[in-house]
Amino acid sequence: MGKRSTAALIIFFISFYSTLSLAQVRKARVAIPTLDIITLPLKMAQTKGFYQTEGLDVEIILIAGALGVKAVLGNSVDFTTASGSIMAAAVRGVGVKLVLIIASKPTFDLVSEPKIQSFQQLKSKLVGISTRGGTFDHLTRLILERNGLIPNKDVTILALGRQDDLFISLGSMSFGLHHHTFR
Repeated sequence: MGKRSTAALIIFFISFYSTLSLAQVRKARVAIPTLDIITLPLKMAQTKGFYQTEGLDVEIILIAGALGVKAVLGNSVDFTTASGSIMAAAVRGVGVKLVLIIASKPTFDLVSEPKIQSFQQLKSKLVGISTRGGTFDHLTRLILERNGLIPNKDVTILALGRQDDLFISLGSMSFGLHHHTFR
């Protein structure tokens, strides 16, 4: 992710609340679906005090993608960075709008134990994803199909929660393909 993407995100937050006096602090709650390279600029801006300088008190909350959209709709948070879940909700007619994408391509890896070296070795195995219906679900299915596997027939796809939950599960089962990057 480049400096332009980071600057665009920070400028977005600052401009959204630009009508505020610098003496007045405005609270903003932001849902992120996972701690990863995409959400790193949000945490960096918070750590460096960029939000505070602009009169913002930004609280970053870890909430799964689809739940983050529901949290926005229920006014529990102001924003969510779950772009895949936002697009899926918009397609279904939910009144949400995607205003910014931080990365030009999805950052997505399928990871497994080292003995799995090909997609065909995934046959009859379990593949873990965070949640159903989101970006990672769709990308996983696309990758499997493009590599000759039929999701839910050749492999079983399980929704296991956040990325840290997926890595814990990886220790006990076979998931994904070793360090294959889809970009």
